[in-house]
Amino acid sequence: MQDRENGPPHTTGPRYVIRYTQSFDTALAAGKFLQARVLRTYYIVFGAGLAIGAVVSLVNLFGGLFILFFSALMLVTQRVDLLDRLLGRRRARSVLDQPIELDIGDDGLLWQGPQGTSHIPWSSLTEVRSNERTVIFVRDRLLLAYVPAASFASAAEQAEVIAFSRERIAAARASAA
Repeated sequence: MQDRENGPPHTTGPRYVIRYTQSFDTALAAGKFLQARVLRTYYIVFGAGLAIGAVVSLVNLFGGLFILFFSALMLVTQRVDLLDRLLGRRRARSVLDQPIELDIGDDGLLWQGPQGTSHIPWSSLTEVRSNERTVIFVRDRLLLAYVPAASFASAAEQAEVIAFSRERIAAARASAA
């Protein structure tokens, strides 16, 4: 990422300008969407821990119950949004309810918010993912930017932005190879 003052602004102008207010719910949805693949593995491991704990408790009651309760506790804490809301809202209070503008152009993303401005070239991105709540711009496993799906005028516009972004990422990879 580069500062707009130190790095290049859009050279050809933005193709898409998306404005939204950064809320806790949209930020939480983007973060959970990014972690969804990891959480699937987490659920499988601790779900297996429940089964293993039940089997081990037949042979060693204390050891089996420990594995069973530990696995259950780990699964429950991941599913409790209350903890995310209490801790996350307090830590992020300075950036919540702030206006964000994301300009998407031929040379990358230009993110502008109250914390500053950053230019993210397409070569820095590895993928764009979307679901019914959000579109996320990712570098490996790092969330670089997100846009709530409600910020788009229509589902067609959202699909157009995603297709454009994926084309630009692919072109940046091809030119680097």
